[in-house]
Amino acid sequence: MEYLKEWKLIKKNFEGETGKKKPSAKFIGVIKKSTGMETACGNIDKALGGKKAADVVKAVSAFEVAAKAYEKTLAEAIKSEDSTDARTYNACVKVMMGELAKLAKDARKDGDELENKIYFNAAEKCAVDISKLQQKALEDKRIAEGQAADCDSALRATVEAVVKKDQVAAKKHANAVAAAAKSVADIQKRIAATHKTAKDFFNKSRKEWAGADSKSTAARMNDKCEMLVDAMEMMVTDLQEDVDECKKAFLEAGKALKGGVDEHAIYVSGGAKLAARAIKAVATLDASYREVTGNVDNVKFDVMNANDLKNEDDKKKALGNAKSRAEGVAKEMVTLLKNLETNKTNLDKEFKKFPVLIVNHKDFAAHKTEIEQALGFFDEMTVGTKAAQVTLGKIQDKLK
Repeated sequence: MEYLKEWKLIKKNFEGETGKKKPSAKFIGVIKKSTGMETACGNIDKALGGKKAADVVKAVSAFEVAAKAYEKTLAEAIKSEDSTDARTYNACVKVMMGELAKLAKDARKDGDELENKIYFNAAEKCAVDISKLQQKALEDKRIAEGQAADCDSALRATVEAVVKKDQVAAKKHANAVAAAAKSVADIQKRIAATHKTAKDFFNKSRKEWAGADSKSTAARMNDKCEMLVDAMEMMVTDLQEDVDECKKAFLEAGKALKGGVDEHAIYVSGGAKLAARAIKAVATLDASYREVTGNVDNVKFDVMNANDLKNEDDKKKALGNAKSRAEGVAKEMVTLLKNLETNKTNLDKEFKKFPVLIVNHKDFAAHKTEIEQALGFFDEMTVGTKAAQVTLGKIQDKLK
């Protein structure tokens, strides 16, 4: 709606019906004062065509002040005499009051909608940028966790070489322990720096939607930004355990080179670490598995709801959205299957590095059970994901 154009039409209709100029307040009872409505309408039009929430808020507030003041002028303009002209005039004044009230209501509605849209767009852009930083941090964390596993593996290799009295190999593996330990510590610092960048960016950006309602989409996007920033902080905290374990491994490797290490204890400790990593991987992938397979059901509901729509244009649009969502879920499934295969392969490979005598020892029994269960969970999730993939494929065939 063009508010200035609409206001001029309201005035024109009034003057056409009554043959008189629109009512106006008077200065010192003689000079007609400007209603301020044309200026207010022009400012509303300009603000609604812009991209600044502050301008929208200012223009809507000014419009409401001008409208309220003119509403008072209109109320005072109603004539008390009972004549045909007076009745016509009064009726037109009341119509104008109703149209003014509707204009003010529409201005508030349009202003709120644009304001919320501007807030949401700013918050969404922030979320996208922070999400990219989080993905970078996640990739670094995966690398760090892999380095932590390599650190523990290199420690066991150091011990084995010492037992075999192969000092050259022992030193080589001990150096690998040191390199992996340093890498994990360096990556943790890198993630901490990424977290700081994200946090500073978020704190600066959130001022752009500070006026958003707590129940608005912008507020929900704000919560997403906050969650992503907190997740990065948690990554730094989670990696501290790996940093500490790698430091211990470095010290143990030094002792091993001097012949002062308990081989059995190193293997059992290594089994405990491997089992802990396996359990963590299962928990992470299980969350992804539940989300992805649940999204297949969501796509089903999207299609069902779309087909229930009576309007063909609405149905076409809804089915198009369902198709896009299905494509996104299909990509998520490919990624999940790849991650399941990688985690299972790596876990199985590390598990097989342990000597059979150690694996079958009672001290290792609990770790063995946890590792074997994790391998089984990876298989179950793979089967379930592939079944969901088939179901999704049938839905996508119908959407073509």
